[in-house]
Amino acid sequence: MRRWVAAIGAAALVTLGASVVGTPAASAATSATKTTDNIKVTKSVTPGTVTRGATVTYTSVFEDTNAVDRYLNKITDVYPAGFQYVPGSAKITASGLVTGPSTANVTPTVDAANNRLSVSGSWLLADRWLAENKDVTFEVSYTVPPNAQPGTYDSGLRFDVFSFQTTQVFDPIGVHVTVDVPNAATTTTVQVPPTATAGQSVELKALVSPTPDGGTVQFRDGATDIGAPVAAAGGTVTLPWTFATGGTKSITAVYSGAVGFAGSTSAAGTVKVGAPDATTSTTVQAPATSITGQPVHLTATVAPAPSGGTIQFRDGTVNIGAPVAVDDGVATLSHTFGVAGAKSVTAVYSGTTGFAGSTSQPVTVTVGDRAPGDVLTSTTVTAPGSVALGQAAELKATVTPADATGTVQFKVGAGSIGGPVAVVGGVATLSHTFPSAGEKAVTAVYSGGPGYVGSASPPAVVTVTGGGTGTGSLEDIFAS
Repeated sequence: MRRWVAAIGAAALVTLGASVVGTPAASAATSATKTTDNIKVTKSVTPGTVTRGATVTYTSVFEDTNAVDRYLNKITDVYPAGFQYVPGSAKITASGLVTGPSTANVTPTVDAANNRLSVSGSWLLADRWLAENKDVTFEVSYTVPPNAQPGTYDSGLRFDVFSFQTTQVFDPIGVHVTVDVPNAATTTTVQVPPTATAGQSVELKALVSPTPDGGTVQFRDGATDIGAPVAAAGGTVTLPWTFATGGTKSITAVYSGAVGFAGSTSAAGTVKVGAPDATTSTTVQAPATSITGQPVHLTATVAPAPSGGTIQFRDGTVNIGAPVAVDDGVATLSHTFGVAGAKSVTAVYSGTTGFAGSTSQPVTVTVGDRAPGDVLTSTTVTAPGSVALGQAAELKATVTPADATGTVQFKVGAGSIGGPVAVVGGVATLSHTFPSAGEKAVTAVYSGGPGYVGSASPPAVVTVTGGGTGTGSLEDIFAS
């Protein structure tokens, strides 16, 4: 009769929610008590705090809360995902028997896909029913996975009351295991260039060891963040950075830490940042015409005059010769075009310490084919190294071969000096008074004659001294 009353009084299904895995609970309770259909169940876990690979034991105690007997037909323990059942650990104990407590080891059914372990069978009915002063205890142990994330892990409990097979569900039940994973110590180092220039990008690098699974690195200049945090994937972090101002920068890298890894801060690296490079402009000079096989002189001028760097002359995108060192802002190259056609000549300045690079606007050299039988010539110019302002200087052009006829046009920069001078015996001379002080680049351009190909000399520099207003710099040479 007591059994029928118990069956009729069986409660409807009670569901308290889904299992929570790896999410911190409001309070990491290690025991919870629920009551339904005059059955009180208390589930507990020991120990409450563990490390990876440890063993935990869940104990569920079922008690009858009135005089009517209750019978359990199935007990299902809902355990945290990833936990592994310890074989042989499942057992049932009945207390309050005349003969004393009765304990039986049982073989459970494990449903790993749903994280459930169940025990059932007629043995629950033999002498392990619930009555006053007669309780049933179910005990089972699990191993915490070696890769468990730190946090709290809830569990659940389900059981069937015999007769109508009513399933009582407490899932989760609020019994938590806290997995404590000590963070591994990390070391962060920073790698920075010893010097940099304001306005020019450099690379900042940080190395985190041992290699973490996550986290970020924040670069800092003193106490000021540099850019945004960068993901520490693979333990190596790089950040392209442009310093806006000069000065000495103290750069550190701060690793945030991640699951299983402690944060760390590097020792400081020093970057000495120089002032921004001065902007330069480059111009190129070349004859408007030439013929194949005839040397021409290409001249590039960089302003303001830098103290180093090179000029690469180009025909379109093709380099002409090797880079030429810049001397007091000027670089000159003698070049012979081997193929006729229009040549787009530019000069590319490489830049140097304190001076930014620059590229000239193109100039066109129209190269024709040399007529059969025409003789190539070469021209040189000589001039005094210095002359006083207002004093006439003798400029001399020598054309080879000496029997070439025609004229020579003397020039200072791109400007002509006087008119064409006849070539006699391979020589042309001009007396010239410079109107201002400074350094003057003098060239001689041979026009060519019957059977002879024209040519141009490299420049000769004349320093004009005295009470003029010239700067004495090659910056004004090609404007003279």
